[in-house]
Amino acid sequence: MHTALIAVVLAIAVASAPVAAPAMRAGPSSQEGQLHLHDAWMSPARAGGTASLYLHFENKSDQSLVVTRATTEVARGVQGNALATEGPERSPYSSGFVIAAHGRLRMGPDGPHLILSGITRDLRPGDQVPLALHFPDGLTLTIMVVVRTARG
Repeated sequence: MHTALIAVVLAIAVASAPVAAPAMRAGPSSQEGQLHLHDAWMSPARAGGTASLYLHFENKSDQSLVVTRATTEVARGVQGNALATEGPERSPYSSGFVIAAHGRLRMGPDGPHLILSGITRDLRPGDQVPLALHFPDGLTLTIMVVVRTARG
């Protein structure tokens, strides 16, 4: 079920520049253009440190999309910050999250976001980092995230 929704043509905007992702299809039931990612970026970091990762999702489908976890080759761990709670309480937990049907999920500096820990190499502005999003049906979607400062 999720494969048909996730296996779509994605419109990815990395650092506000539109970049088309390759078409990914699960079969004739695929719904093109249902999941959009925008403004995927992360803070610079030194090897051994931590970094924050931000992106915006827009789900135009009729079903909620579940990401069970996120991983990257440039960090030993990825955790969510304030993804499961609302209000001032922020505690790290699994990197999984839900994007509601016809909903948006904004991960930004002033709200929920992903935290990469155990960075394996220095990450400088301009570097690009792969981020794998894992779904319950076994599908993995890898996007590229640009390293930059908050001011761009």
